[in-house]
Amino acid sequence: MNKKKTNVVLMGNGSPDNGGCEAITKGTVEILKATFPNVEVTDCYFDYTGRYSADTQNGVHPIAYPARWTPKWWFLQPALQCSLMLTSQILFASHKHFIRQADVVLSLGGDNYSLDYGVPRRFIAMGQYVKRLGTPFVIWGASVGPFADRSAFERRMAAHLRSDVDLILLREEASRAYLQQVGVTQNVRMVADPAFMMQPEESAWRLHESPSRYVCINFSSLMAKYVTGGQMEPWVKMCAETIDTLAKRCDGIPLVFIPHVKADYDFMQAVMPHLQDKGCVIMADKRLNAAQMKGVIAHAMVNVACRTHSTIASFSTAVPTISLGYSIKSKGLNLQMYGHEDYLVYTKAITPSRVADVFSRVWQQRDTIRHGLEAKNAEIKRQALMAGTYVKQLIESRQS
Repeated sequence: MNKKKTNVVLMGNGSPDNGGCEAITKGTVEILKATFPNVEVTDCYFDYTGRYSADTQNGVHPIAYPARWTPKWWFLQPALQCSLMLTSQILFASHKHFIRQADVVLSLGGDNYSLDYGVPRRFIAMGQYVKRLGTPFVIWGASVGPFADRSAFERRMAAHLRSDVDLILLREEASRAYLQQVGVTQNVRMVADPAFMMQPEESAWRLHESPSRYVCINFSSLMAKYVTGGQMEPWVKMCAETIDTLAKRCDGIPLVFIPHVKADYDFMQAVMPHLQDKGCVIMADKRLNAAQMKGVIAHAMVNVACRTHSTIASFSTAVPTISLGYSIKSKGLNLQMYGHEDYLVYTKAITPSRVADVFSRVWQQRDTIRHGLEAKNAEIKRQALMAGTYVKQLIESRQS
């Protein structure tokens, strides 16, 4: 006898072009399969590139976000400011059927509900649209806030989180503390980032082209905004100096650069000419998918990274991790995994000497740190799986 099928729609995430977005989706699917004996997942991520089309066989139905400067994009801009109902019609109406048929809609994307990438009005519009269609709406494995720099929007977001969102599943404590400050508590639960559950995959590059022992690194052009006031040239030179300093401190072990998005690869190409020893860095194959990148990171001795999902890949495989952070999520993840922020270098504190000093401490203690992460991971993965349990309880409460 066939067990009842559970239909889950994923919305809000970015495309697989971004390794972090891919990791969230793959980890989420692992959790859903472990929770529901017969689950059908429809992935309606935001396609900002125009390169993707529906893949009905694999349940992929991207939401086409209008390309910048197109007529539809110009139409969307005033709607975002003045009418979220009109915004939802522009962006989500073509996906009404999937939402109505779903048992639950999960809003994916770890930091969408923040100011990191602009004011997230489209995500309020998305939640309100799902609510109007009568389907339970869940913010899944995310960080939320802070919005204190925009007090009027902060009040609006808090009201949305209380009234339109059935369940808020947070991946770190800093977000829960913030939501408590703005009066959002009753629908909040603590879990862990779903990317912890993505399984690492081996790749031909890792097996045949990578060195046997290495340290992983990741730098991003995005960090210039937080470290050098948006000036790219000083940030490029700072990254080059940091890499040169790290290369001298890890006993001749080569550095492997992991490009989690194409922009990371392009940024490293700009950094390379400034290195004293251009042979100290090996570029991982930019064609690796997120699970294969995690497979490379899983074999590293240490990981030094800007990208959150690079640090999650190493945390979740017990690789000693140094985070170069700029947002609430990096603080929360370090507190979650280490219980302190000693191995987090944050925004203006990021300098070549500071990163190198933290690296030296981690390098010397890497075996102890690895054992601590191995023990912590068992707990974190239980927390990640609890997200599925909370969603199952929500669905059952609506059906009873």
